[in-house]
Amino acid sequence: MGVPSMRAFSLLQDFFSHWSRWVLSVPVYLKIVGVGALVAFLFGGVTYFQTHRGMSQTLHENLARNARSLVRSVATSLERPLAIGDFFSVNEELHRVTAAYPEVRYLIVRERGGSILAHTFEDSVPEDFLSLAHKQISPEGELEVLDSNEGLIFDAVYPILGGSVGTLELGLSDHIVAEQLYRLRRTILWSLILCCAVGFCLAAVLAHILTNPIDRLIALVNSIRDGDLNARVEVNNSDEIGALSEAFNEMAAALEDSRHDSEEKERLRVALMERLVRVQEEERKNIARELHDQIGQSLSATLLSIHQNCKYISRSGSLCQEMEQTIYELIDDVHKLAWQMRPPILDDYGLDSALKRHLEKVQAQSSLEIDYQCTFSADSDRLPGEVELTLYRVAQEAVLNIVRHANASRASVVLLKEDHGVALLVEDDGCGFDPSNANGDEGIHLGLIGLKERVGLCDGSLLIESASGVGTTVRVRVPLG
Repeated sequence: MGVPSMRAFSLLQDFFSHWSRWVLSVPVYLKIVGVGALVAFLFGGVTYFQTHRGMSQTLHENLARNARSLVRSVATSLERPLAIGDFFSVNEELHRVTAAYPEVRYLIVRERGGSILAHTFEDSVPEDFLSLAHKQISPEGELEVLDSNEGLIFDAVYPILGGSVGTLELGLSDHIVAEQLYRLRRTILWSLILCCAVGFCLAAVLAHILTNPIDRLIALVNSIRDGDLNARVEVNNSDEIGALSEAFNEMAAALEDSRHDSEEKERLRVALMERLVRVQEEERKNIARELHDQIGQSLSATLLSIHQNCKYISRSGSLCQEMEQTIYELIDDVHKLAWQMRPPILDDYGLDSALKRHLEKVQAQSSLEIDYQCTFSADSDRLPGEVELTLYRVAQEAVLNIVRHANASRASVVLLKEDHGVALLVEDDGCGFDPSNANGDEGIHLGLIGLKERVGLCDGSLLIESASGVGTTVRVRVPLG
């Protein structure tokens, strides 16, 4: 196969591929209606042409037989006048025939030698008929179909008395046949139009019957996609589409049951999470109180006892000083641990004071420079305790991650009071990370999950924006009211 043939085959393949894609993209309703209309049109067209062709052939055959019969009958009636030379009677017979048969266009009587003896033309005989004078005529006569401006002319020639006295030529017009065909054609066309209209209507009804359940199924799928699992489709028949509708209804019912189970499990999970958080915070609070009140006071009492007893020792040894220093460090560590567990200032003075104090301690213990801002007014109402505790824990965890992992030099913590909620923003200029690949660091991954779960308990949202080399931004929004 040459290159032009391959190119033509490729173009033809592309054309059919494009055409098939276009046909498949047409809606089913239009496909059914189009197929019905096409079948009706093709059937009507074939019926019309076959009927018209058959009827035309039959009528023209009848016209040919009529021409042969009429020319034979007229020739028989002219035998006696021509035999005795009565040309007046010949002309009278010719005019009588033309008056009795309007479809007869002309009659020509020729003698044996070919000369015209009589005719029915108003003037002279046309030259076309003069050239036919010497043609051979069989005893049964001849018939020829001529084409004229008026239509077809069936030209019949018959010998008179076996040709001994001459011949008779008769021209029979097909205008009657043409009128009959015209009426037949008009009747067939109107019938075909009616049949096509009925077929189109039936196809439209069938398309509606087939596509209406499909449209309802599409509406059901859209409703399920939008979350309405109570939607159902009405099943009116038991065919394949009805079975499909039943399957969709069963699927929607199963999805609804599954959603109810998921909602119940989620409700139980949230309740358990809330209880765990409350228990955890309560435990933190108790431990912090125990550290501060019991262990801290015990260490302070021990320090005082050592200090008093060391005064009575004659020589102030380095052992007393080392013990005092160690106890001082233990008291400081206990205070730090109690503060990390649950800062009392959060319960006593609110989120702003607790965050400010916590960030000052972090800044003093590390090289991180922290810029803290709060837009709350001095006389504004305090936030709900659960919201304050959640925002404090998020800020605490975020700053701890900056110190441990971000390798940052600067950070900012902003607390904003909005119209219908409160927002917390924590940013740093550290190395950043990819939140989608945080699974690689188990600590960061579990920390993110814990933060999102905790914020979710307050119906809030947490968004982490970060990338390698551009730092990290943590945005928290909690609705109020």
